[in-house]
Amino acid sequence: MDNIQSLSPELLQPLSEAVSSGYNGALLICGAFTGGGCSVIDNIIIKQVLENLFSHLLSNAEENLFISVSFLQFYPDGSAVDVLNPDKQTLKPVAHPILGKLIAGLCEVCVSSAQEAFTLYETCMVNLKSNTGPIFSRCSSLFSVTVELKLDPEESEICRNKLQLFSLAGGASRTDLRGVSPLVKVLDQTQCEATRDKPLPFLLNEALTGNSRTALVYCLHPQGKCSQEGTLLKVPLKP
Repeated sequence: MDNIQSLSPELLQPLSEAVSSGYNGALLICGAFTGGGCSVIDNIIIKQVLENLFSHLLSNAEENLFISVSFLQFYPDGSAVDVLNPDKQTLKPVAHPILGKLIAGLCEVCVSSAQEAFTLYETCMVNLKSNTGPIFSRCSSLFSVTVELKLDPEESEICRNKLQLFSLAGGASRTDLRGVSPLVKVLDQTQCEATRDKPLPFLLNEALTGNSRTALVYCLHPQGKCSQEGTLLKVPLKP
């Protein structure tokens, strides 16, 4: 897909620059992750944004920089699993007064490069597809990169921000733009009390309404077919 190349200067680079400068960032990828060839689109976008982010972070060569990643998979029934620690039974959404909305007890793994982060992402996706079976194409996921910088080696003050990469299940065709996407549901149910304890609506709501630079990439497929010949809609939701 040729127009994937235009994502980097138009959308991904500014998002990576914002995160490397201390802002929270979120990228919502919709319509691409529905199995088959569309996972290629998803992977290309995520690999590119990780390369951009680490390029900015490591160019500053901060000695007190700590980078970690986490991975959540969301099921159609509203439940979620910690991909890096699948034996953990309870994932509790928590609204922290300083850190914002997060999932308590979520496992994080330290990484030192974009390649290391993307290899971990790819390995997890292969295992998920194998273990989840036919329901895999209906599951959404969130791969997060957390950046922590100790501002003063002698003090405990830490600057902490994150980049959230959402892959939202469902798709849309040129004749049906709504698709079956969690993004549509969370927009319809933003004020609904029943969704506040569900991990995916909880985190999506934070990305859309909280303190975050947020962008949306939506892949539209001709004739409703999943292929690499679709059209990408690129929308910076929050500057």
